Amino acid sequence: MAYQIVGTLGSGGMGNVYDARDEQGRRVALKMMSAQVTCYPEYRDLFNAEVAALQKLNHPSVVQVVGQAYSDQQGNLYLPMQFIDGVTLEQHIKQHGAFDIEQAADIMCRILTAIDYVHARQVIHRDIKPSNIMLRSDGTVCVIDFGIAKDSRIGSSGHTVGIILGTSGYMSPEQTDANHIDHRTDIYSLGCLLYYMLTAKHPVAKGNNSMETRINILKTEIAAPSTVAGVSNKLDKVLLRAVDKNMTLRYQSAKDFRDAIEQAMGRTAYVVVGKAIDCDIRVPNHNEISRRHLTIYGRKESSTGGYTRYYLEVEDHSTNGTGVNGRLLHRETYHIDYTSTSQLPQLMMAGRLEYSIDWSQVVAMLKQQGWMSDDRGGDGGSGGGDGDDGVDVGWCLLAFLIPIAGWIRAYTLRADNPKSAWWIAICATIGFVVYVVTILLSSSL
Repeated sequence: MAYQIVGTLGSGGMGNVYDARDEQGRRVALKMMSAQVTCYPEYRDLFNAEVAALQKLNHPSVVQVVGQAYSDQQGNLYLPMQFIDGVTLEQHIKQHGAFDIEQAADIMCRILTAIDYVHARQVIHRDIKPSNIMLRSDGTVCVIDFGIAKDSRIGSSGHTVGIILGTSGYMSPEQTDANHIDHRTDIYSLGCLLYYMLTAKHPVAKGNNSMETRINILKTEIAAPSTVAGVSNKLDKVLLRAVDKNMTLRYQSAKDFRDAIEQAMGRTAYVVVGKAIDCDIRVPNHNEISRRHLTIYGRKESSTGGYTRYYLEVEDHSTNGTGVNGRLLHRETYHIDYTSTSQLPQLMMAGRLEYSIDWSQVVAMLKQQGWMSDDRGGDGGSGGGDGDDGVDVGWCLLAFLIPIAGWIRAYTLRADNPKSAWWIAICATIGFVVYVVTILLSSSL
């Protein structure tokens, strides 16, 4: 497929990213690796690794490949990618300053959800930094530039053409020192990213040369963000654990990091289901059911416009899996937007109907832990009410009083202006009927 280049989106040491159009006129980001570096086999391997990594991934918060990679007669390599309409976190912070704590936590949790998905597909990003996270206009995020990603099942070398892969200041100590690298190198970079989001300052000072920067990463302890911004002690501890120089002391997964942030922010609510005595919901002691079969998390995050999005995560830990929405989860996590209990999918332990989960019991337990404590209900991002929470009391009272006021007014006018009184009474009656129907429908959800 031929692409028409209409502008340049970015430039770097290995090539450019172009604003381009495909044959149907659709906008794409066309990544080009220059022939000046593709003459080295190591750099061609980097390009091919990015293609291979992205072909494994299909997530709304991870950039997508939208066409076939190709080369031109000069030896330049091209990869057509999804065009992301937004700004990088680096651009946003340079223009607006640090995020407030709630915003930073929300955005980081979305990034961690995406990286957890990436790691589950055996891919390590290795270059997480503010310029590689896009923030769309609707508040969603997108992780970009997998140019030095690697398959976590293949080797551990950090070297290419005599340099250490990664970006100064956001590289983990083990990446800087070219030691064994696994998904925990991304955890360190994500901790550095959260520090930058909270403080608008880079966590590790860049030296006058690469050796000085390397020494800073290896030797300098990252200061608690509360010394720079108004961050709680709980969030301090979360961030400092993520950037521990000892990879075995960091969070061991992106999900653990996200859970720690939500707990520090007072957002964590979960229900454990299984046959163990300490489970929140105990089920029959049957061979097909695991001791701690699954965990259901109640999640919430702020959306644009000040609304709150509520959703559930079903995480299977079992040996026999959990049936949800026509598929069997096995040691996976499934995300469900929450609108009302009646609209939730059937959840079956071991995929068996007789071991179905009672959603009303689960949701009630999550609410007792503070999930949906602001009583606005879950609406998948629109901020509307939820059938389980009922209709807002203030609106009910107002809707009830308006028809009564209309009837009173009609009564006072019946002698002087009977025609107007009749119309006012009719309108008040219609309003009352609408009110009753609304209450009945809301109660049935």
